[in-house]
Amino acid sequence: MSGCGGTDTILRTDPAPHPETGDMKTLTAQLTAFDDTTAARLRGMVLLQLLRAGQSAPATALLHLFLLPPATGETRFAIYETRQPAEFALEMPEVISSALAALGDAGGDPRRVEGADEGWRELDAEGDALYLGTGARFASTNPELSCTTIARLVDTTALYLTQAADGQPLIADASNPFVVNDEQVPAKEIAAIGEPPFQLVDSIERSLR
Repeated sequence: MSGCGGTDTILRTDPAPHPETGDMKTLTAQLTAFDDTTAARLRGMVLLQLLRAGQSAPATALLHLFLLPPATGETRFAIYETRQPAEFALEMPEVISSALAALGDAGGDPRRVEGADEGWRELDAEGDALYLGTGARFASTNPELSCTTIARLVDTTALYLTQAADGQPLIADASNPFVVNDEQVPAKEIAAIGEPPFQLVDSIERSLR
């Protein structure tokens, strides 16, 4: 599990649990209601989190993103990812079916899947974070590259990140605008949408959204 923090005042309401995921709450209603600037800044923070995670753990993995709201009286929140076991050696329909079945067995909360990364408990012991999206990271066999990470957020934004062997970003695209270091980056068309890896993350994100 890896995470990064930010400061904002956008998370002030108590989202309702997803009807099919028990106690797990999602950021869907709030994120889709954000103004353009706030949503773009959050997307930028997610991309930075994916970048940091790829630098520290570039191995192939199915991952889920969560946002932990600030405690009462504070403004700092955290974004973290947790990894779910997945059999990527199988054909993609089987990978999707297996991942969805494991989520069903866990009550729809990817943090509770058997064999999932438990590191999130260090940051979010009560499981209060809101589900933000699902992604997948693929280690590269090219010695000049480290990994490529894709993700789908609950506001339908697709993310695509490729990192060089030293962990620095070579490609960092999103299907909606994002802000990093106060610079707005325009939306890009992501050619990989529709390919099997995105079919995986899209199938899971739709089930958890």
